[in-house]
Amino acid sequence: FPYRICRADGHLFRRVGEHWLPADSHGEVLTIYDYLCDARPGRAPARKAVSMAFLGGHVHSGLAAASGSLERAIDRAPADFRRACLALGGRECEGCDACFELDLFEDLPVRLRFWHADEDFPPSLDLLWDANTLQFLRYETTWFAAGVLRSRLRELRYMLAEATDPEEIWHIKRRIAELTPMLTQMNELAELTA
Repeated sequence: FPYRICRADGHLFRRVGEHWLPADSHGEVLTIYDYLCDARPGRAPARKAVSMAFLGGHVHSGLAAASGSLERAIDRAPADFRRACLALGGRECEGCDACFELDLFEDLPVRLRFWHADEDFPPSLDLLWDANTLQFLRYETTWFAAGVLRSRLRELRYMLAEATDPEEIWHIKRRIAELTPMLTQMNELAELTA
């Protein structure tokens, strides 16, 4: 997740390919500034993956429940999920249908575990945190960080998918054509303010 902060105004930018895009979503801003401002000195990962319940906060079922759309997409195209995780610097792990460890920050690993659907259960994607996550982020911020990670996986899945549906290809090409002038302008602006 390469990010940079404009010192003149505090705005965040996220690297996508060769471009720096605005990254001022509430989740991105809160997560990065919480990490920069409130991480404990001497923090260290435990290298033990745990659920949100282990971290000791209140797990609200509405927040914990995923929408299922990402899980269904991964279930249909697991190779795209693998490519997206690897593009984020993920390392493959053992223990389920697909498992990757990613560095949310350079010293804070998270683990994504995926199980395909079967006749009894829908597809499932679990996000596990390092046991020492609260040395890096506030408990509440982990929910925003999880949202940012899910969004990045969705984006990368679309970018890396080998589209075969002509309508999907048309929509992707149209969106790229719409965004190219803005991306170029934003990249030039980011270079001027860096």
